[in-house]
Amino acid sequence: MNECAHCHAPLDPTQTNPLCANCQQTLEHDPLAIFPVRPVEKAAFSLTPWLIASNVLVLGLMMYKHISPLDPTGEQLLRLGANWGPSTLADGEWWRLITSCWLHGGLIHIASNMWCLWVFGRNCELFYSTADYFYLYVLAGISSSLLSLGIHPMTLSVGASGAVFGMAGVLLVTVNQKALRPWLKPEVRKGVTSSTLKFTALNLLIGAGIPFIDNAGHVGGLLAGILLGAIMGRRLEASPEARFYRKMVSAVFLVAMIGIYLWLKSAVHFVDEK
Repeated sequence: MNECAHCHAPLDPTQTNPLCANCQQTLEHDPLAIFPVRPVEKAAFSLTPWLIASNVLVLGLMMYKHISPLDPTGEQLLRLGANWGPSTLADGEWWRLITSCWLHGGLIHIASNMWCLWVFGRNCELFYSTADYFYLYVLAGISSSLLSLGIHPMTLSVGASGAVFGMAGVLLVTVNQKALRPWLKPEVRKGVTSSTLKFTALNLLIGAGIPFIDNAGHVGGLLAGILLGAIMGRRLEASPEARFYRKMVSAVFLVAMIGIYLWLKSAVHFVDEK
């Protein structure tokens, strides 16, 4: 007896569509609702607005401390947790790898980053759990900070753009995962791929032409996102085994980041640390 490939409801023997009418309607409404074996592990709630709110809250803290929201000084940003080689590496203040991702050099800086996070972050949440998405975001941010230190350790670095580039990399690779291709409409996958590639190429070109933009941080976040999306995105099911796999990928990546930080700490030397 013919049956629906998803819900196993009986089908008309003459029907060529492998899905029943209800499942076909669900698929048209949400291309990811019908996934092999189990649904895609989606975020339990939208974390992106909370990430944006946390960045805005930090800007509010800056204003509370009477720091200009338009043009904060490097010294002010450094006191709040900016990424800077002599402090992050020589003084062992590793936490700057993370805090710098929540600091911004003014309203225009944060507005552009938060807009991009709104676009790429919400799309990433279609494929990953809330915890996975948070891990991806933080790990991409740390990778961005590390490459920034490795390329120009004496440059003060702030901003969420590295983490945002990471989410673009995650999205770019995830929508092209072999397991997802049959369940995403070709025009949707091609559209996401094309727009993401255009975003990364354009912003990397702009970063290459403007001296004060930390393009190394952008590249670091992007490469981390591509790598994480390629490995973690192989198992997107909502099963205990897949969840454990994704957690292990995040843990191994974090250990690697710690190793890179320790290596940079010993390899990069500063004549005048302060």
